[in-house]
Amino acid sequence: LPLSYIAGKMMMVRALMLGWEIDLVKPNSNPLKKAEKRYDFTAMTPMQVKKSLKNIHKTKMVLIGGAAIRSQLIDDLQHKHTKAFHSYGMTETASHVAIKQLYPKFENEYTAVGDISFLQDNRDCLVINAPSLGTSNLVTNDIVELIDEHKFKILGRIDDVINTGGIKIHPDMVEQKMAAHIAQRFFITGMNDEDLGEKVILIVEGKESDLQQAFTALDKYEIPKEVYFINSFEETHTKKVDKRSTLERLFRK
Repeated sequence: LPLSYIAGKMMMVRALMLGWEIDLVKPNSNPLKKAEKRYDFTAMTPMQVKKSLKNIHKTKMVLIGGAAIRSQLIDDLQHKHTKAFHSYGMTETASHVAIKQLYPKFENEYTAVGDISFLQDNRDCLVINAPSLGTSNLVTNDIVELIDEHKFKILGRIDDVINTGGIKIHPDMVEQKMAAHIAQRFFITGMNDEDLGEKVILIVEGKESDLQQAFTALDKYEIPKEVYFINSFEETHTKKVDKRSTLERLFRK
């Protein structure tokens, strides 16, 4: 997990606070591949876990976070002799606030950590109260089924943030970076991806053209995995781009 992102920083803080020994390796999709010992604890994204299944026995416990986990990965983790947990948290809370066990016991819901409790707002989105983290009434955009004040199930997101391999991408910010290099109308959105959870894609109105120059301003996680061209965008009655209708027409079978 890169130290330039909160997930990597959290691992370093855990080691410093708890007196752990920590080995540093270059971030990659299969971090346990060259490991020559068995670790007590590791933290990975779902994509890293998927790529590390043949080596997952090299850690006694894995904390998976940063993105949703597909059911196939949960099945693949069974009987691997590694305890697996999925965390729920965000940069704003500075740590995970709930956790769900995947193996050896599978749990359907997330359970609050410590003194943390949950509510729902009028959108059915999760609201977090975490006194020990200095957080009160933090409103999220995650739609949940609230079981009680300490347990919930995630049903989906209400906004358009793209979560690709554990990295959250904001389409508006990416579009701003690319605007100077693309003459046609365009937009950034997410598409389901087996490895990343979601992948960044670019939809452009008009004839096909070379857009590589537009990508030079982007961070590596922001670069679209696929580019699609469509003759004309669908529009709302106020002449704004109707992204949903455009995507439906573009991928209509």
